[in-house]
Amino acid sequence: MRTEVLRMDNVTMRQWGITQMEHFNFQVYGGEIMGLMTVNSHGVEALLSLLQSNPPIHFGRVYYREELINSHIYSKATPNAIEVVEQRSHLVNGLTVADNVFVLSGAHRRWVVRSRSFKRRLQILEQTVGVEISYDRLAEDLSFFERCMVELLKAAEAGVRLVVLRDMGHYLAGEDIDRLHRAVRYFTSCGMSFLYISNSYEELGRICDRMAVMYNGTVIHVADRASWERGRVAALLEKLTGAAAVPPKSAPAAGHIGFAMHGVRTAALRGIDLSVLGANVWPFAPRIGPCWTGCGSWPAEKRRCFPAKCCWTAARCASRWGWMVESPILLRIPRNPCCFLT
Repeated sequence: MRTEVLRMDNVTMRQWGITQMEHFNFQVYGGEIMGLMTVNSHGVEALLSLLQSNPPIHFGRVYYREELINSHIYSKATPNAIEVVEQRSHLVNGLTVADNVFVLSGAHRRWVVRSRSFKRRLQILEQTVGVEISYDRLAEDLSFFERCMVELLKAAEAGVRLVVLRDMGHYLAGEDIDRLHRAVRYFTSCGMSFLYISNSYEELGRICDRMAVMYNGTVIHVADRASWERGRVAALLEKLTGAAAVPPKSAPAAGHIGFAMHGVRTAALRGIDLSVLGANVWPFAPRIGPCWTGCGSWPAEKRRCFPAKCCWTAARCASRWGWMVESPILLRIPRNPCCFLT
């Protein structure tokens, strides 16, 4: 029988008169990588706060490791042993990796710090995960990927059973995201569970055992990996947002994507799909009509505006110079693989 690490049963939570979570039902099992695809950001911060610090809720129950920790009539006073790995660092600057992993985790209550013992144990964990981090490096000198690894090691040393990964694909790419996934699978084999929060179906589909869709603070769909189809996800997102979820066009084999936007919607934008290849300039031209006022000193061949059919133009600058529509800026494109969005 599968053991439940986290269970949220019909949770409703309001903050400052706003319903952040409503009829929220969710389960995470032991040794599972559970994906949570967030259509928008509504309720995400409230969810993380609820998992870590047990704020008051208006209805429902929350169980962690089969123990009631929060309800509308009872709230556990102490924080939960749930680690969140995100853009913000949870390590202490000025301390070394060994101090953060072995001392601050609270797993070892000793008066004397045994550095050699910590070093050997850290090396074993590093070799298993496939990352090399010196035990005496300071926390502020670590890269984002290295910091994520150290926080995972710290959680494992402290006996944490549930780790939340938030928007890892926003800050990691390529080999780093693959190494992170290998580390996640290793810790999962050791009995740790993960809640992987992202707005990317591709990112979650590569690693998660089950996935749920969260929209406006409510889980509206849950499915396992075998029954999770991309077409059904696209249809669901189109039904919720009113816009077709079309992925950006793939780059030619000769180039690589240096910047990409997929289905971005704000109060002023409607479904932006855009990809910029390395060593190229793409003019980003809002539909504002004639422009280039006050640019009489520029060369005539540079004083022109690309037509924009919708909210961005598909015209591509083939020369080595780029320019903007609203505020003209002259950019020189280097020969190294950089990209500019102008």
